[in-house]
Amino acid sequence: MLTLHYFSTILTNPNHPYFNYKQSRFLQRLQEARPTVVPSFFKRAAGFLHDLNLDTAQLLPNPVILLTPWIPHGLKFLNPFENYDKTNTASDTYLQLFTYHRELYHHFIPVFTDGSKSTTQTSFACVFINSTLSFQLHPSCPIFMAEIRAILHSLSEISNYPADNYIIYSDSVFSKLCLHCTVTVIH
Repeated sequence: MLTLHYFSTILTNPNHPYFNYKQSRFLQRLQEARPTVVPSFFKRAAGFLHDLNLDTAQLLPNPVILLTPWIPHGLKFLNPFENYDKTNTASDTYLQLFTYHRELYHHFIPVFTDGSKSTTQTSFACVFINSTLSFQLHPSCPIFMAEIRAILHSLSEISNYPADNYIIYSDSVFSKLCLHCTVTVIH
């Protein structure tokens, strides 16, 4: 598990010092010339992927977004629904709360995110005013990974747009635990 985790860390970060070693001709020639030598890290990781039926998995580069508490980043986390119990609150109440919330933040550009998982696929989407971006992940990815990737992808996209006020809406309970929010406001 640690090997595959580190392997994916290397392959999803083009700035990683070992990123270019995967296709190293030197390592391939060494392995072919001396098959009794312990296989390289990349060869062992590829063997694990093959054994787990994951050799066709595609690894996407991770967006580099560092949210550190000691560096101001302009993000605020809101949850207008935190005082309401889902089992005891009517859906009309949530609709009214959301409408009121949108009135308060009408000058913010809304971005909606969601993740989805079925038995055959895992995917996520980011909905902007003029476009919808959707992506598939490997079917073995859990739903919370899809939810978090949707939020991270939205942040990455927003960083390419002109400076403005954005608000990201997510229904993910997991992201609430991880990010302490279900709504992200970006100035």
